[in-house]
Amino acid sequence: MASRSRTLRGDGLGLACDVYGGENSSCVLLLPGGGQTRHSWQAAAQALEAADMRGITVDLRGHGDSDWAPADRYEISHFAADVAKVCQALPGPPVIVSVSLGGLAALIAVGESPAPIARALVLVDIAPRIEAAGSRRILDFMSSGAGGFADLAAAAEAVAEYQAHRRGPADPSGFLRNLRQQPDWRW
Repeated sequence: MASRSRTLRGDGLGLACDVYGGENSSCVLLLPGGGQTRHSWQAAAQALEAADMRGITVDLRGHGDSDWAPADRYEISHFAADVAKVCQALPGPPVIVSVSLGGLAALIAVGESPAPIARALVLVDIAPRIEAAGSRRILDFMSSGAGGFADLAAAAEAVAEYQAHRRGPADPSGFLRNLRQQPDWRW
């Protein structure tokens, strides 16, 4: 079965998602990290669907096809509020599988909710205590492209420098899922 695109309501914003599997199946909510989109979970969601489960992949606020928030609404508490709203809108508490920024947001949402909003929480690449040097490296990389990129190849080159241990993509068109072209034509 193909995924169905939907918009779920976060904390005042529309969050783009893809739904895999039947409406009545056990639900797994898949949250990406910062700078990633719901598409990073596509293979996992397809595997859940093949196992007769329901996978929902979500773009976080300001990511992918989700709404952008005003500049001052990107604190971790805002991401956590989005996760809580999405969970509360589902027919029952999902299992949440989340990475990095999505994981931290889910950890806060689940931990601070007065009532259970998830059946389980799986964290990938996130922990309650964050290593300062690793966090700084990620923030430096994410802010290094704040002025945008001249083209997709320049974005791919920046990612390849950051992840020197991985081979860069032969075709940078995959970055169309992660970057938006601005009025000045920069990505």
